[in-house]
Amino acid sequence: MADFRIRLASRDAGAQATFLPWDSKFFKRPIYRLDFIWAKSKAAWKQLVGDLEKVLEARKAAYCFAIIPEADAGINFLIQGHWNVVETRVMYWRGNLASFKPARRFAVRLSKRADLPWLEKTVVAARNPWDRFRGDSFYSDRQVDALMREWIRTSVRGTFADAVIVPDLPRPKAFITLRHLKGGSPRRVKRMGQMALIAVHPDNPGWFPKLASEALLYFRSKGIFRVTVTTQSENRAVIRTLESLGFHPGQSQKVLRKVFS
Repeated sequence: MADFRIRLASRDAGAQATFLPWDSKFFKRPIYRLDFIWAKSKAAWKQLVGDLEKVLEARKAAYCFAIIPEADAGINFLIQGHWNVVETRVMYWRGNLASFKPARRFAVRLSKRADLPWLEKTVVAARNPWDRFRGDSFYSDRQVDALMREWIRTSVRGTFADAVIVPDLPRPKAFITLRHLKGGSPRRVKRMGQMALIAVHPDNPGWFPKLASEALLYFRSKGIFRVTVTTQSENRAVIRTLESLGFHPGQSQKVLRKVFS
């Protein structure tokens, strides 16, 4: 069995990176994700970052990215090692859905495969400049367009999402994908929901607040009472909508990456 992980460990530092087969196959280049990295001192940080990069180069990695809490000291040492920040994201959460009372209802429905031509056009047209794929010169616009189309196709087919909500129109040009998650301890599992991929065609503005409101009602109907969604700190329009629906800011993260070849 192939070893997809790189592990570095000592008394003073440690790191793990994972080879991503799906991403690598899609982009036709070896892609890695840095799962965690820590060190006790400046000298240990410098040594660890250098050692990690040598191993990645030896593995013929083309690209490695990391998602790190914004307060983590590792960000500075990765940047000093010429890693680049490509996204600043914030996780928002909303609990107590039992108390959610929307001012009005909106005509939405679950997506079907016949919607895909319109949803694929929507996800390409609704480009988010702050997203890590759109903001990274490693990926071409054509590659990211293809990735987004693949995500919505697999979401509608039930692989990447548990539900996709769209406007109740013959040719929907907006959508929100929803996932059911589990958290907590083995003895007390907590069901949570996640708003994952969101897109609204420029020709069809105003649908995100409507879809988000209906998504909360959908989750409540499934017995889920805590929902999360991640957006970028620069995306003020989305943040205003989330706050108007009772969401609260949680952890902030930086997405960093380094290109090797």
